[in-house]
Amino acid sequence: MSYTINKTDGNVLVTLLDGTTNTDTGLTLIGRNYTGYGTVQNENFVRLLENFADPLPPGQSVGFTPMVGTIWYDSANKFLKSFDGTNWLPVSQRIVSDTAPTATNTGDQWYDTVNQQLNSWNGTTWQVIGPAYTAGQLKSGAVVETITDTASHSHTVVNTYTNNNLISITSFDTTFTPSPAISGITTVKPGINLVGSTTLNGNAANSLTVGNIVPTSFARVDQDSNFTGNISVAGTVGLNNANIYVHGTGLAVRNNAFNGNIDLYVNSSIGLQSAIHIDGPSGLVSVANNPSTPFGIATKQYADNIGNGLQANISAVDAQLTTEINQLHNDYVSNLSIVVTNTNSNLASAVSSINSNVAAVSAALTANLIIINQDFSAVANAFSIINGILPTLAPLHDATLTGAPTVPTVSLQSNSNVISSTAYVDGTAAVLVNDYTNQITATAQAAADNLVAGLALKANLVSPTFTGTPNSPTPTTGDNSTKIATTAFVNSVVQAQKFNYTVSTNPPTGGNNGDFWFQVG
Repeated sequence: MSYTINKTDGNVLVTLLDGTTNTDTGLTLIGRNYTGYGTVQNENFVRLLENFADPLPPGQSVGFTPMVGTIWYDSANKFLKSFDGTNWLPVSQRIVSDTAPTATNTGDQWYDTVNQQLNSWNGTTWQVIGPAYTAGQLKSGAVVETITDTASHSHTVVNTYTNNNLISITSFDTTFTPSPAISGITTVKPGINLVGSTTLNGNAANSLTVGNIVPTSFARVDQDSNFTGNISVAGTVGLNNANIYVHGTGLAVRNNAFNGNIDLYVNSSIGLQSAIHIDGPSGLVSVANNPSTPFGIATKQYADNIGNGLQANISAVDAQLTTEINQLHNDYVSNLSIVVTNTNSNLASAVSSINSNVAAVSAALTANLIIINQDFSAVANAFSIINGILPTLAPLHDATLTGAPTVPTVSLQSNSNVISSTAYVDGTAAVLVNDYTNQITATAQAAADNLVAGLALKANLVSPTFTGTPNSPTPTTGDNSTKIATTAFVNSVVQAQKFNYTVSTNPPTGGNNGDFWFQVG
C-alpha cells in the first residue's frame, strides 16, 4: 500500500510506492517496507540539524529543488537563509555583501562591506542608514560624541568632521577644558567652536562680537568716531591733500597742496594760535614768540637782540681792560726802578760783610795751626814710649809665653775656644771618671743579666730536656751507635724493612727481600 505525503497547506507533495524513496525535497522520503531505512532516516535528521549547511544553496549542492520555506545555512558567508520560491533571503533580512543584493521587502537591510555602510530598502532603492560617509571618505559629517573635561565630567557634543579631520565642536554646556587635550582647541565654549585655524567663509547678517570685541568698539567710516585708547597705524594716515607717515626712522608730515603751509596750533589762554608755522613757498620755520625758558626756540629777532647786547658788553669790557692794563704797566715801571736801587745797595753791603768774614777766618786758621803743631810733638813722644814697651808684650798670633801665665777658669764642660785652666781640666776629668764608672757598672750588670737569661735557654750536657722541635744530624742508614736517631733515619730503616703482599696466579716481578706472594688458580 503506497504512502501519500501532503504539504502543510494540504497539497499532495508525492505518493510513495512500497519499497521506494523520494529525494525531490532534499530529504529522503521512505516508502513502506524499504530496506535500510535506518541509515536514510538518520541522514535526514542530520540534514535538518545542520539546515543543509553548505557553501552552495540546496538545489546546487545536493541536486534538488527547494521548497518555499526551506531553511539553508550558507556556510561560506555564515548566514541562515530561507527560500521564498525564487531567492534565498537571510532569515534576519540583513544581507552582508560587497554588491547590492536583490531586495524583496521594504525594510530589508544590507551592509555594504566596501563602503562600510548600512543600507535599508525603501521599496524602490537602497537608502544609506549610516554612517553618511563611505569608508573611502573617512569620517565626515556631524557625529554625536562625549568629551571629558579636566574635572572628569562628561559633556555631550556634536562634532563635525571632514575626511577624518575635526572641524568644529558644538556644545551647550558652560566653558570647559577637554582632557585629554584636543589639538587646535584649548577650551570648549557654549555654541560652535572652530578647531585650529578653521574659518567661516561667506556673508553674515550680524555678529555679537568681532574677535571677541563688540561692534560698537569699532570706528565707522560713515560718521564721526571717538577713540578712547591709543591709535596705531602701520601705514600712512591720509588727509585731504596731506599725509602723515613713517619715513625710515622718522615721522613725516606732508602737505601735498602746492605752496601749502604747515601750522601746529595750540589752544592757549589767548585762544587758538599757531605755535609753529612752516612757510610753504620758502620752507622757513617761525615760532609764535621769543623763548622764555632755557630750551625755548630762539627767533631771529631774539638772536639779533642778544647779539646787539653782547656787542655793547664787549665794547665796555674792552675799554675797562685797556684802562686796567695801562695802570698795571705804569705800576710795573715804577716798581722796577725801586727794585734796582735796593738790589745795588744790598749787593754792596753783602760784599763788605764777606770781606770782614774772610779776614776773621784767616786769623782763626793761623791760631789753630800753631795748636796742631804742639799736639804733634806730644803724639811723637807717646809713640816713642809705646815702641819701648812693645818688645815685652806677647803677640796675638802664635804667642810663646814664659813664667807662669794664668787664665780665668770657665764653667765645667764648656765647649768653646776659651783657654782652659788646670782647674778646669781637673774638674772636667773628675766628672768624666765618675760618668765612666757609672756606665761601666750598668754595662756589666746588663751583661750579667743577659748571660743568666741566655744560660736559662741552654740545655745541660747531662740528661738534657728539649722542648719545641729539636733537630739533630741524621746518621747514615745502618748506623748502630749511641747517636741520636732522627725521624729521617727511622723512616729509612722502616722503608728498608718493608715487604709487599701480592695475590695473583703468576709470580710478581721485582720486589724486596721478605715479600709475600699468594698464588691463586
